[in-house]
Amino acid sequence: MFFPSALWLSSAIAHDHLSVSPDLPMTEVVKLMSQAHKSYVLVVDADQLVGIFTERDVVRLTAAKTSWLEVAIATVMTTPVITLQESEATDVLVLLSRLWRYRIRHLPILDQRERIIGVVTRQSIREALKPAALLKARQIHEVMVSPVVAAPITTSVLQLSQLMHQHQISCVVLVQPEATNPAIAKPIGILTERDVVRLQAQNLDLAQTSVVAVINRPLHAIQPQASLWSAHEQMQQHQIRRLVVVGEAGELLGLVTQSSILQSLDPLELHPTLDALQQEVEARTQEMQQTNEKLQREIVERVKVEQTLQSQIAKEQLMSAIANHMRQSLHLDTILNTTVEEVRQFLQVDRVLIYRFESNGNSTVAVESVATDRMSIVGKMMEAAYFTKRCRQSYQMGQMQAIADVTQANLPSRYLHLLALLQARAALTVPILRGDELWGLLSAYQCGQPRQWQPLEIELLQQLSTQVGIAIQQAQLYQQLEVANQELRRLANSDGLTELANRRSFDEYLDKEWRRALRHRTPLALIMGDVDFFKRYNDCYGHLRGDRCLQQVAAVLRQTAKRPADLAARYGGEEFAILLPNTEDRGATLVATEIQTRIQTLRIPHAQSSIADYVTLSLGIACLVPRTGIAPTFLIAAADKALYQAKMAGRDRYLIYQESAQG
Repeated sequence: MFFPSALWLSSAIAHDHLSVSPDLPMTEVVKLMSQAHKSYVLVVDADQLVGIFTERDVVRLTAAKTSWLEVAIATVMTTPVITLQESEATDVLVLLSRLWRYRIRHLPILDQRERIIGVVTRQSIREALKPAALLKARQIHEVMVSPVVAAPITTSVLQLSQLMHQHQISCVVLVQPEATNPAIAKPIGILTERDVVRLQAQNLDLAQTSVVAVINRPLHAIQPQASLWSAHEQMQQHQIRRLVVVGEAGELLGLVTQSSILQSLDPLELHPTLDALQQEVEARTQEMQQTNEKLQREIVERVKVEQTLQSQIAKEQLMSAIANHMRQSLHLDTILNTTVEEVRQFLQVDRVLIYRFESNGNSTVAVESVATDRMSIVGKMMEAAYFTKRCRQSYQMGQMQAIADVTQANLPSRYLHLLALLQARAALTVPILRGDELWGLLSAYQCGQPRQWQPLEIELLQQLSTQVGIAIQQAQLYQQLEVANQELRRLANSDGLTELANRRSFDEYLDKEWRRALRHRTPLALIMGDVDFFKRYNDCYGHLRGDRCLQQVAAVLRQTAKRPADLAARYGGEEFAILLPNTEDRGATLVATEIQTRIQTLRIPHAQSSIADYVTLSLGIACLVPRTGIAPTFLIAAADKALYQAKMAGRDRYLIYQESAQG
């Protein structure tokens, strides 16, 4: 590719877009655009992009001389908006193709949940490309726009707006005759769409406003022999999108714009690719035209079946709505419930449900939408006999079943029993495949009378079952990813031997609880524990028995740290820590006593201990209310000192750190 997509795309997307709600009055919108110096605003409702309004729209409405400033932006915005998914924005060719194909200047980029990431404009592409060598090799006269729409300086702003709208251009150059040679028109200024936005924000009467009185910027000009790189630098320096091209006598020759620069890039590589894209667009357009022509012929030939066409449109809307629900949710239950509810409303049937097959051939009614006067069977398990092996194999191959009248169909007795349970007179069933595996069935039932299922209805269920199958795969992959992420988080925060919190997790939790206790002025207790004479234990019994001993001690600590906020951790080697939020000395000593009692109950043999025949623990307790000026490490040091004192006092005991004794 011409550009490295991952690095280039980020710089080509402008993230400082301006967003407004649909009900904002246009007076406020225009003021916002003028103040922010933005050529567009995005209209957003509930985090979803619903419209766009640009400087060109301001010019169009101004030229029409309509009263539009007091209406809400939803009335005049462009909708729907041409957008691009972030996953599709692979390189510059894709972006340029979309801009040129639809003749737009703003291309919102959306994530997989249809939320706005940013906006690509011709200016942002130009700034991101920075192809100095290519631009330095080309001259202005090769790409400039000529002739240019110009007007005398006596023209009103309204007339200039109408001129811009008439020619679908973004600016008009203001000229006046040369004093010594009236045949030469010299440019003295330029009125752009942004100027019209600014003037509308000032609430001026544009029909009575002379352009000379409102232009407040100098005219930026360039010679035709200058390089495109010079134009690029001048545009960046002055934050403008166009330059006037003048001759040696100062006469107007043309315009060079951002589009001119973009279209000049690498014709040997960029243009052939765009030609290929254009050919593909034309081919697809031709295919669509052929499809539309065929549809028109069918409409002409089948005038009397207008209801069928309306149903087709409704089906597409339903498909789009359900597809949007599927994109917005990765939760399988939500997707399935939405599907059956929407299908029942569309088909106007009494019951729609989804069966899910088990490995033993049984099935469960996973979700159901049923009329209020019918019995619900959601959650009911269906025996394998209802759907025989041969029946499941048929569904596995993608076959569907449409029964217009169950009383006239030659059906197995067990299946008739199921249909009677469902009070069904007509049934339409399609398989749901997860890859090549039969996951379940999507079924619609008419209960009151027979029903001749229409091809459109059958097609709807088949298309929906395909989408549901894909959604099931996505949801299950998402669930697997969540489980994997939870396991990774557990492994990252746990000690591999004892499955207690590891040192890193302990330090993070201590820091968080310290800040919480500091805010709320609540006590925080820490118990540091150490297995007495553990080195001797390892030397005597071996490291495997030593590991088992640590695991047993860890189990005791886990059982003792009962509250959700308590945290037991392996601090290092044979040393452990228990953090007890909102706990004073008395509560901490109760926990320490319980720990030592449980350890003694285990009676883990320790022949090399100098104080007992079994494993014991020494504990140090520190409890304080955090205050400004001391760090969490102070609590650790205090508990560690109390632990040291407990060892010096004979081990197999706990001691409490006394802060007052330390000054």
